[in-house]
Amino acid sequence: MNSLRSPLLAVLLGLALASLTQAQIYVSSALSIRTYALDGTLIEDDLIPGFSGPNNARYAISGTDMFVTNFIDPVVRRYTTSGSLVNGAFFDALALDLTNVGAQDIILSGTTLYVAHPQFIFSPVFTLSTSGTLLGGPLIAEGVLADPRSMALSGSTLYVLSASDGTVGTYNANTGDAINATFITGLTSASSLALSGTNLFVNWQNGSDTVISKYNATTGALVTANLIPSITTSTWVTVSGESLYVGHYDGIGEYDFNGGAIDAMLITDVTSPGFILVVPQAIPEPSTYAALAGLLVFGVVLWRRRRQAV
Repeated sequence: MNSLRSPLLAVLLGLALASLTQAQIYVSSALSIRTYALDGTLIEDDLIPGFSGPNNARYAISGTDMFVTNFIDPVVRRYTTSGSLVNGAFFDALALDLTNVGAQDIILSGTTLYVAHPQFIFSPVFTLSTSGTLLGGPLIAEGVLADPRSMALSGSTLYVLSASDGTVGTYNANTGDAINATFITGLTSASSLALSGTNLFVNWQNGSDTVISKYNATTGALVTANLIPSITTSTWVTVSGESLYVGHYDGIGEYDFNGGAIDAMLITDVTSPGFILVVPQAIPEPSTYAALAGLLVFGVVLWRRRRQAV
């Protein structure tokens, strides 16, 4: 225990703890992009000050990089996860001769960003590298999709929710070829989908209520029409781990995959969120652990030598 009194070892311990990125919930609200801890505690009430139309913001996160777009702005911008601007013109959709509005959704797989862009109602999906390079032409060409609002990936399968025709279609994530363009149909005013294993969740308007429906992600079969009957005003759904996070008129709730409440009022200081992204705690690579272990051994040796010299 005495070794912990060494300032050097204290610094090394601090570096080890800093290598773990805290899990956070990112929320697009009417006033700002906000971040919360997993227990619902507010961390930052205005992550990117002055961001225009924050409730329409969509973002994907990799490490400390945050790629942000907005339905009212054709530019994808790159920020740090602390909100600092890195590149205000990471990618400009006008370079593709698209309309001067931004993306409906952006998701990340490895070093590839998938961006769903509205071209009136016939909308392409294109791919970018995390360095901002356009990866060929549109992955899914203009005229195939009708107003894509939300996407999810499972291996090489890309699920795309199209609002105008009320469908969820499946596509090859590498070629853009349709696997089943009408995988799920009959969705009115759908806004988002979320995927975990064989569970596919869709937020849509069923009659007078906006509900979360659960489908089999392999077959498209309906499992539960109204997963959380107590919520009738849902605005967004996302998953992380074994939890389902649902935005609604009164805030954000956390549920299990069968609709059971874990914390129905997890976040209450934001209403009708336009987007939710949960970023789990980052686990360092093995090489990072090895480097930290080496520094720790060096610190112990140095401390012992100093102690023996006294």
